[in-house]
Amino acid sequence: IIGLYILTPLLRVFTRHAEKKDVIYFLALFLVFGTMLPGVNFIIHQTLHLSLYKHIIIPGFASFIGAFVAGYFFSHYEISKTARRVFYALGIASWCIVFFGTWYFALLHGEPDEYLLGNLRTTTFLIAVAAFLFVRERFKDRIAGPKMQKVISELSACTFGIYLVHPLFLMTYSK
Repeated sequence: IIGLYILTPLLRVFTRHAEKKDVIYFLALFLVFGTMLPGVNFIIHQTLHLSLYKHIIIPGFASFIGAFVAGYFFSHYEISKTARRVFYALGIASWCIVFFGTWYFALLHGEPDEYLLGNLRTTTFLIAVAAFLFVRERFKDRIAGPKMQKVISELSACTFGIYLVHPLFLMTYSK
């Protein structure tokens, strides 16, 4: 997250001056090099014990920067009803892949395998996009009253702190 804070001013310059097609190109690179290629390599390595590549990492596309820019894109550009439906279908399909894939890899290894639940997985990304678009579409015309705005403000003020301490809860839970 520190890297995102450091790069945010540069990403603002990019998003301010980039055309929609430029942001889509950036997101396509993120999907291929940040989520798909590592995922395909993992599955091939787990099932065939082969590796497609060794040590290919493209900084920026193998990090949270792609998800950060996706958040910008989906909050600033209108998505057609057809495209939303495609993302909803991809989100549901991804959830099924995660559910059954996690089960399969757990059976294969004889222990829980959380790879498909990782932050930079294609499935996780598509589930997040579908959820974001659904909530945005569902609540876009609602105006929160003063009480609700206060609650939202107070909760949003806590999110950074929650983000910083959540590893403590994860470590405690895993023990």
